[in-house]
Amino acid sequence: MPSSLLRALAIAVSSALILAACGGDNSQPPDAGDPPNEAILTVTRSGPASGTVSSSSGGIACGTTCSASFPVGSRVSLTAVLGLATGFTGWGGACSGTARTCTITVTADVTVTAAFEYEKYPVTIELSGSGTGAVRAPLDAIRCPGLCATEVLYGSRLSLSAEPSATSEFVGWTVSSGGTACTDIGQCDTTITGPTVITATFASFNTLEVIRTGTGTGTVASAPAGIDCGADCSEQYPPEATVTLTATPAADSIFVGWSGSGCTGTGTCTIEFTGATLVSAEFRLRPVDLTVTRDGTGAGTVTSSPAGIDCGATCTATYDIGTAVTLTAAAAVGSTFAGWSGGGCSGTGTCTVTLAAATAVTATFTLNSYALSVTRSGAGSGTVTSSPGGINCGVTCSSTYSHGAMVTLTAAAAVGSTFAGWSGGGCSGTGTCTVTVTAATAVTATFTLDSYALSVIKAGAGDGTVTSSPAGIACGADCSEPYTYGTAVTLTATPATGATFAGWTGGGCSGTGTCTVTVAAATDVTATFTVSQYTLSVIKMGSGGGGVSSLPGGINCGGTCSASFAHGAVVQLTATPAMYSIFNGWNGGGCTGTGLCTITMTGDVTLGASFQRPTYTLTVAKAGIGNGTVTSSPSGINCGATCSQAVLSGSTVTLTATPVAGSTFVGWSGGCSGTGPCAVTVAADLTVTATFFKVALPILGARTGSPPRRQE
Repeated sequence: MPSSLLRALAIAVSSALILAACGGDNSQPPDAGDPPNEAILTVTRSGPASGTVSSSSGGIACGTTCSASFPVGSRVSLTAVLGLATGFTGWGGACSGTARTCTITVTADVTVTAAFEYEKYPVTIELSGSGTGAVRAPLDAIRCPGLCATEVLYGSRLSLSAEPSATSEFVGWTVSSGGTACTDIGQCDTTITGPTVITATFASFNTLEVIRTGTGTGTVASAPAGIDCGADCSEQYPPEATVTLTATPAADSIFVGWSGSGCTGTGTCTIEFTGATLVSAEFRLRPVDLTVTRDGTGAGTVTSSPAGIDCGATCTATYDIGTAVTLTAAAAVGSTFAGWSGGGCSGTGTCTVTLAAATAVTATFTLNSYALSVTRSGAGSGTVTSSPGGINCGVTCSSTYSHGAMVTLTAAAAVGSTFAGWSGGGCSGTGTCTVTVTAATAVTATFTLDSYALSVIKAGAGDGTVTSSPAGIACGADCSEPYTYGTAVTLTATPATGATFAGWTGGGCSGTGTCTVTVAAATDVTATFTVSQYTLSVIKMGSGGGGVSSLPGGINCGGTCSASFAHGAVVQLTATPAMYSIFNGWNGGGCTGTGLCTITMTGDVTLGASFQRPTYTLTVAKAGIGNGTVTSSPSGINCGATCSQAVLSGSTVTLTATPVAGSTFVGWSGGCSGTGPCAVTVAADLTVTATFFKVALPILGARTGSPPRRQE
């Protein structure tokens, strides 16, 4: 049969399988929202057979996911994985060639095509037995003897006819494991699923033919003797003979059983011989288990060719001893295939195990690790820690985590700062930030400095201003200003005219210098201004005496001649002279004259109050016909000679009258009386008169007791 017809038959038989396997183009269109630093790699599959394509760095697993985004500049390796009875015929698009792996550099959106075709398997016809004959297929695809071999697509149905010679008869078909069994003695209809050997056995009349089938080896012996198959598999026996056959498998094989002439099972086969007879003994290679174990922190799958292992689901399969099984590992997204161990395999390519015994192979997958980095920004400060641990930023702001790890970041603001929120890694807000790590990820934590109000309170009866450096407070007008945490603000107090800065309280400040506050919380500082106090001093001057008093009170001079008064106070001073004194007037303080002195206090004031004792004339007049003198104590008057003296007001002068001989002091008049000393206090001009009379002398011869004669 021509190969084109066989291909057509194969396609017709397997159309349902093709539709199920391909299921159309699974590629996904690029997302119009992809960021400009990524590009779309799309894989399409073509051809009638099934197969898959996977990418080295995850993302593409086509069949299922045929389109993925990759960073521009990424090198991506695509691997074609064969399906059942499938061949890879080559790449198209951005890849070329027939190698199963293609590596490209993604620089823009790109499409790659992978073409899969069903495999062709060789079919060989063998003629066996003591007889002769021929085998034919439609359209002469087989005409054996002559053309005894052809190639058939997987799944194709092949129909064969056996034609014995005149001296032989056809006794049966034997089909190897690459095709379905034929039971019809004349027609063989078999579906090809692998390399196949089909044996047509022809026997001479009255001949027992033994054929050995299967993948294994062994011998068949007969009793009575005659058959010793391997070497002699055909023997003629007399009619009605009873022949017993015994099968013995080779060391690497098992005897599966008999077929033909009513024999079944794996015991001996006893034949009541009646003519040409065919008996088949099937030997199979001893089955052994191939077991795949997946190890490591990652995930992935392992498949086999020939099929049997699909691990994940099926990690142990049984194969004939000697079978060469190729294992292919495909890492899951976020994992990397680290390599093989066991079965003589190593490295990260495919693993081919030729089974000689039960074999275990380990495929190790590791989880990809990615860096999670934290950046702190803003004027404030704080720390970021992670759960699970690794990040403690401040000190350690980057750590590596396995693919898929859920890392919770917690921000803690330092004193005086506030955590303003997250950005990056899909996080926002001010709570915790949970990042599922699937790639290198950067997260920013923003801290801002807190602001607190610095307020100035002015106290006291005085007035003044307070200013700040840095600027903000100008109190009077602006007495409160927000400053960021840690700002050192210097306050300066300037008293108004007539006021005094008494000092600071609050904010840790005292004294009357500048006040420096390091802002760590809302802070009140009090600046106390008092009204200036000035000293008003009175100095009494002059020889006199007197007092000075003030309104409002404070000065009562003599006793208190100095007092303090507030700036702007209006003070009235009154001078009151003492007895015997007069007030002569004010000197200083802007006051003159002898009236009230009114002073508005704008500074210290000293003024004089002049009191004077006036001088009066004390005059002594002598009267009478007598003579005498008058003297004073204190001295000054000695009348006769000096009968007048200037005396300070209030002075007490004692006058003493002394008559001369022949006179007598009769007495005083004018400020004094009597004849004793005259003590006079001078308070004005004063004249004191001392009267003297002459004493009459006795006349000689006159009678005693006679009155004296008045002198004329």
